[in-house]
Amino acid sequence: MTSLRADISRQTGAHLDRLLVSGISMGGVGSLRLAFRNPFVGVASLDPGVEPFLRLGDMPTWYATTVDGRIGAKFGDPLEEDFWTANNPSNIAANDPDRLIASGLKIMLEVGTDDGLFDHHNAEFLHRVLFDHGVKYEYRTVLGANHIGESMPGRLPGALAFLNTALNPPSPDTAANAFTTQVAAGMRAAGVEPPPL
Repeated sequence: MTSLRADISRQTGAHLDRLLVSGISMGGVGSLRLAFRNPFVGVASLDPGVEPFLRLGDMPTWYATTVDGRIGAKFGDPLEEDFWTANNPSNIAANDPDRLIASGLKIMLEVGTDDGLFDHHNAEFLHRVLFDHGVKYEYRTVLGANHIGESMPGRLPGALAFLNTALNPPSPDTAANAFTTQVAAGMRAAGVEPPPL
């Protein structure tokens, strides 16, 4: 990333504090690996091939049948679990959520509900890891969409719009913020602590 960032800056004049990354499928998981470990403003990951487990020993049988194509020798041969763990987006989020939250990274996950590579299971796993660890993100499922096919051109503008908003956030919504404060105050007045936002 050090040399890549320098090359991007030299070749395009891009501001290194305003970089975005995005990808589909293998590029989707790659974009998450990069963004979760390096300074980016936003990441949009579509149909990401993330692993739906935190330990190799918890790999589902259905996933194991495709593990050579999905993981292969990228993490050693035999596979080095510590190296894999350090680069698995779900592990990165689960093991150091405070750093990910503090980074301010804007995260979008998107997947079709009928993904032919079953990446909807994988994205759902990462969705739960992020949610359970208090990391804010946007999660979209596209009803009936597959890993490839006619739905993809229509889905790309949504990812680009998300990245644009990551670079150019809207002004604070004072009415919405007041609503949230009012609801939380009402719950506390009734002796109930509201769940975290």
